[in-house]
Amino acid sequence: VSLNGAIDAVKAAVDALPVDVATSGATTALGTAIDTLKTAVDALPIDVASSQSVADLAAKVDAISVDVTLPAAAVGVGFSMNATQRKAMWLPVQLTNGTTGAALTGLTFDAVTVKYQKPGEAVVTKTLTAEQWSEGVDGSYSIYFTSDELDTLGTLRYWAEYTSAATYPGVALVTEAGAGSGSIEKTIRIIVKGQPIKDCEVWVTTDAAGRDKIAGPRYTDILGVATVFVDPGDYWVHYRKAREVEYGKKQWSVTNG
Repeated sequence: VSLNGAIDAVKAAVDALPVDVATSGATTALGTAIDTLKTAVDALPIDVASSQSVADLAAKVDAISVDVTLPAAAVGVGFSMNATQRKAMWLPVQLTNGTTGAALTGLTFDAVTVKYQKPGEAVVTKTLTAEQWSEGVDGSYSIYFTSDELDTLGTLRYWAEYTSAATYPGVALVTEAGAGSGSIEKTIRIIVKGQPIKDCEVWVTTDAAGRDKIAGPRYTDILGVATVFVDPGDYWVHYRKAREVEYGKKQWSVTNG
């Protein structure tokens, strides 16, 4: 830092102070030195300026940089899908290098680890087979989830893990089963006191409590009929209509006939 020569003047004045001030000559010299010191101090600037200009400093700050390489695709981007309860389907993932963002291609089912989490449950590692793993383009893959893995309403979270890959989480919203995904078309008719009930809500479950839904809700037509698709097995049919039909349920056995 430079004070425009003032500090040099102060130093010179101080250096000129005599060691011995007992003689009148020394006193005179001391007075002159003090006057010089005062003059030098008065000349000190109020603002101390850097010997480097502000512009120079700004240029140096601008020159400081951090080398950050972002992947081509943003890490953490995932997929959001809609899935139907108890209907098996393919769900997508994307696998790219976590550092460069380059697509990871040619990965086989046994090279990755697939995990998923049903609503309110613990994380599960999926037992993946070659038939449940399919490669697309540019690092895209599809994972086949079974109906048992998609049997819970709500948000299913899933992802594929690979050593050098960024994690691309997938989300599947498991919704109502609709007409169902079974192989046999069946009709359910709601009749009260000999009269068909239109717009009656009907759903089919594997349990008496009505939680494990495989078809529905469906709503009956003018003839009181709703159509569902189920596989052979034993089920429960649930039904209700506000102000007209109280909630009820009935066991139902479906055969191939």
